[in-house]
Amino acid sequence: MRKCLVAALALLLINVNSPAFATELPPASETMVADLIGLGYQCKAQKAGDEAYITVTHEQEDLWDFVVIPSGKGLIFSLNFKLKAESLKDRLKLFEEINATNADKVKMTQVFIYKHRNGNEYLMVNAWTPDAYDKAAFAAFVLQWQEDSHNAALSLRDHFEARPAKAPQTP
Repeated sequence: MRKCLVAALALLLINVNSPAFATELPPASETMVADLIGLGYQCKAQKAGDEAYITVTHEQEDLWDFVVIPSGKGLIFSLNFKLKAESLKDRLKLFEEINATNADKVKMTQVFIYKHRNGNEYLMVNAWTPDAYDKAAFAAFVLQWQEDSHNAALSLRDHFEARPAKAPQTP
C-alpha cells in the first residue's frame, strides 16, 4: 500500500511540475526511434492538434502497440486499454487488482485508471524515460517496458477490450 501511495505521489509531482504533453518531440527521440526500429518496431510520428506523439507497433503478438509521448524533459511510453463496462461495476475489486499488479507484477511502470473527457475509462500502463540518451540505458528501459507492459496486460486482461488504443488518451 505504501509503495502504491509513494508511486502515485511521485507521478502526481511529475505531472504537476511538467506539461502533460509537449508540442515537439525532444531531440533524443530520433535516436530512440531508430533503436526501436532496430528491435523490429514500426514507428510513426503523429500530431493531434499541437501535441506530438509517436505510435509504435510490432508484428509480434506478445508485444503490445503503444504510444510515446513527450512530457517534461523526457518521454512517456503509454499503453492504454478501454475498460469493460462490467469491470467498472465493481471498482473496489478492480482497484485491488490494479494495486496488486503495481505491487507485484511490474518494476518500473505505473498502472492506473484514466477517465477521458469523452467519458470512457482506460486502463493505463505508463513508464517515463529521460530525454538524455544512453544506448545501454535505453535498451534496458525498453526490455523492462516490454516485460512490465506484458505482465500488466496479462494480469488485468479480463478487464479491458482486446487491443490497446492507437492514440494517446489525453485530457
